[in-house]
Amino acid sequence: MVINKPTGLLSQSTYGVDSLLFQLRAFLQERDRAERAPFVELPHRLDRGTSGILLVAKSKSALACFSEQFHSRKTRKSYLVAVERCPAEIHGTWIDWMRKIPDVARAELAAANANQSREAILEYDQLFADDQTSIHRIRLLTGRMHQIRLQFASRGMPVVGDRTYGSTLPWLPAIRHEHDEHFALHAHSLAFRHPKDGREVVIEAPLPDAWTQRFPNFTQ
Repeated sequence: MVINKPTGLLSQSTYGVDSLLFQLRAFLQERDRAERAPFVELPHRLDRGTSGILLVAKSKSALACFSEQFHSRKTRKSYLVAVERCPAEIHGTWIDWMRKIPDVARAELAAANANQSREAILEYDQLFADDQTSIHRIRLLTGRMHQIRLQFASRGMPVVGDRTYGSTLPWLPAIRHEHDEHFALHAHSLAFRHPKDGREVVIEAPLPDAWTQRFPNFTQ
C-alpha cells in the first residue's frame, strides 16, 4: 500500500499514541471485520511535520524486500520543500556530514571523522521564489535523520514552519500544542520495485491544500 500522510501525524508510535500506522491497522481491521489487526509495517518513515508518500508492507516478505531496497538505495525519492530565503545557486548538490544529537530529537552537522557522523548528500532544483521564500525539488542520495531540514537550515534557510531548526514563518494548520509539527516538506514521489514481480512502480502524492493556499502562483 502507499499512503499520502498528512502533516502533523506520526508515522508510527508506541502503544496508546496516535499515528498513521495505528490508524491504518484499526481501519483495515474494521473494514475487513477481522478478529485481529492485520500485518502492516513501515519500511521507512516520515517526520511528524512532513507530508507525503509512505510505503506500507502488508506481509513480512514485502517488508524485507522494501527494507532492502531502502537500505541499498535502490529506491528513488523526491521531495518538495519551501524554505526561508533562496540559495545563491538555483541548482546544486550539497554534501555534509551529520549525526543525531544524543537524547534529543535533533541532528547536527559534524566533522567527517566525528563519532557516529554519516555522510549526507542531496541535490536541489529551485522551482519558485517570492520575496520571503523559495520552493525546491529535492533528490535525496542518502537518508539521514532530518537531512533536508538540517542541510537547508545550516545554510540559513530553514524549512517554513520548522521551529526546531529556526523557522520564523508559520505553516498551516496552526500549531495547537507544543508537540505539534507542521512544516513545508512534502514527500512528492517514490520509485521502488514491486515485491512480487520486480517491476518498477512510480508513485506521486498530490500537494496538501496548505501549499496552494500559501503559494497560489506555484505549479509543479
